[in-house]
Amino acid sequence: MITAVKYRVVFLTIFLGITAFFGYHLKNMSFEHDLQDFLKKSDTYYQFSQDFFKQFENGGEGDPRKRLLVIISNTDSINHDFLSNIQSFSNEIKTNHQVGKVLSIINQPLFVFTSMGRYPYKLFHLNEPEKIKEDLKIANGYTDIKNRYISKDWKSTLLYVQLNEGANVDSILNVKENISSLASKYPFESVKYFNSDLTNHYIMKKLSSESAVLTQIAAIIVLLILIYFCRSFMGVIIPLSVVIMCVIWILGLIAFLGIPLNVLTIAIPVIVGVISLSDVIHIISRFSEEESEDKLQKLKLTQKDMLKAIVLTSVTTSLGFLSLIPSDIQVFIEFGFFSTLGVLFAFILAYWFLPILLYYSKEIKLKNTLTKVTPKKLYPKVTIVVSTLVIGLCIIGVIKVKNDSYIYDDIEAKDEASIAISSIAQEFYGIRDLSLAITLSDTAKSLTSYDVIQKLDQLQDSVNKIYHLKNYTSLVTLIKQMNRAKNGGRSAYFSIPDDENDFKRVTKTINKNKRFFTLDQFISKNKQSTFIYSKINDPGSYIIKKNNERLKRIVNKHFADLFTVIPTGGSHILDQTNVSVSRTMILSLSFIMLIIMIIIAVMFKSIKLGLLSLIPNMMPILVIVGVVGWFDLGLSVTITIVFTIVFGIAVDDTIHFLSRYQIEMKKGIPKNEVIENCIKTSGGAISLTTITLIAGFGTLILSDFHANFTTGLLVSIGLVVALFCDLFLLPLILLWITKTKK
Repeated sequence: MITAVKYRVVFLTIFLGITAFFGYHLKNMSFEHDLQDFLKKSDTYYQFSQDFFKQFENGGEGDPRKRLLVIISNTDSINHDFLSNIQSFSNEIKTNHQVGKVLSIINQPLFVFTSMGRYPYKLFHLNEPEKIKEDLKIANGYTDIKNRYISKDWKSTLLYVQLNEGANVDSILNVKENISSLASKYPFESVKYFNSDLTNHYIMKKLSSESAVLTQIAAIIVLLILIYFCRSFMGVIIPLSVVIMCVIWILGLIAFLGIPLNVLTIAIPVIVGVISLSDVIHIISRFSEEESEDKLQKLKLTQKDMLKAIVLTSVTTSLGFLSLIPSDIQVFIEFGFFSTLGVLFAFILAYWFLPILLYYSKEIKLKNTLTKVTPKKLYPKVTIVVSTLVIGLCIIGVIKVKNDSYIYDDIEAKDEASIAISSIAQEFYGIRDLSLAITLSDTAKSLTSYDVIQKLDQLQDSVNKIYHLKNYTSLVTLIKQMNRAKNGGRSAYFSIPDDENDFKRVTKTINKNKRFFTLDQFISKNKQSTFIYSKINDPGSYIIKKNNERLKRIVNKHFADLFTVIPTGGSHILDQTNVSVSRTMILSLSFIMLIIMIIIAVMFKSIKLGLLSLIPNMMPILVIVGVVGWFDLGLSVTITIVFTIVFGIAVDDTIHFLSRYQIEMKKGIPKNEVIENCIKTSGGAISLTTITLIAGFGTLILSDFHANFTTGLLVSIGLVVALFCDLFLLPLILLWITKTKK
């Protein structure tokens, strides 16, 4: 501090130069969101999935990014006019040079096979309106096609628009605009679009705009709080100047490195800003206590009392964010790394830039009303009773906690992407991938043999009952479709042939018509593996895990001698990643708690204090976990990140309180007076920082994103608990330690 003031011109030049440099690069800030970035690609589940689907033609189901789903809704049930419009609409879409083909309920390729050859047919006779009602009844029996194209209420249909090679977000947006323009000529009730890249684009666009709005709201609230609690104009401007500079530094560095912000790192400005503000308030609070007119002397005394606390809080907060690094997932590594850098920037600016501003400014004092939010005395019995009751309730909540996550948390949101996702999830077959990798246990067996196919059909029936499949593709489904085609297209023959000779004729027909049907899409190159792929409603990873366990029991009981069945695919990998990352972060955080306990014990020369200091710091996390359990929020990566944020802030406040306690103890005054002074001074600063932190994080409750809402809610709860622990529980612990020493 003193060095910075002595060479203030040099330091100001350096700081302003760095700010200008990073501020210039803010124009290069970009945003990105992709669920693939949240997968742990070093995990065996991911590697297995990648290697397994490479064995099949088109990689199994092909690349869903090259397919745009168009959801068309009608005011009434599907009728002749609606189907005619769908046909015309589909034909117009195909004229777009960026579109390969368009599949609809109208042009779905269907064939019957006779001794005379192959004959195409369609489900609907649009040239004969009087037959449409009968056609709709027949279509209802074609469950494999009905569930793929027609909604549950028979008022909507899907178009599968296949995009040409090289399709990116810009080309998808162009195709979407073109389709929207074409759709305006038709009397459709609504037209919605779904594509993973398109969804990512809309989510990131919404997230960036929403974050800007919420950041502005948070800034205004924090500004009002500072105006209320600070006596002078400079008491507001100085903290905000440091915070804004810190945010510019970290965002500018991210932009300079060419790294786009994602759904996690976009929260860094708020996190870094509030952490920076916390350091600034504690330093200003200590600085304003000195009544000397000599500002240099005031800064020397502030440095003497605050250096250890500021260094310790920076280290402990950084350790919290570094717990994300072992996750081995790029987005979490980036979040942990840049959050840690942000804490470092906050320390640099608070320790070397803030003193210069304080040196040039007029006197700054915190308003006396701050003492109204701090307790005037301790309430030992009440504190112990309340703490015990809260701990008991939280332990019950902890028992109720389960790992649970959803592919799309924001399905009830009203933005364009969420509405489309909600339509597919609720009106059609669902949004969650279900992929089951099936491998023959006996290499002497063949996937095309009659007995194996019969067993596969039985296995698929079990899968249907467990997961409630509606729209799925598999080797068994292909054979059933061909059997129907060889029997005049009658839905009653959508089954495995009852006779082995009929079965051989079906497979022979498939092999003769590889242009339209191919077993290679469902049978691996080594002829030993196949898969079942489906889209299902998303009940959450917890229920999916239970269903997977149920399937495993059935396979072990009835099919173990013939098949091994392993859940795989993108959704399963994401579920496993959430569990793996959550466990890794909790273990890392536990290890960091141990390190922080040792640091406190060494710095304050008390093993007992190091151990007992964990109580007020673990209480906020215990309460958060209890809330998660009681309200069935599900333990996910988002919530484990909340643990990191809350623990880092709680430790900061504890260290500031302990530092003040150490200062007061040196005065030789009675222990009760020591605690009272700590509450009046550090307690006031802790209260102010907590209020401003809740204002910053609390604005996330206004977010339409479930993850942001949950983060804002749980962090706010954790901060309130941390404040209670620091003002009521920690003083009792310190009194008890003092008595024990005597």
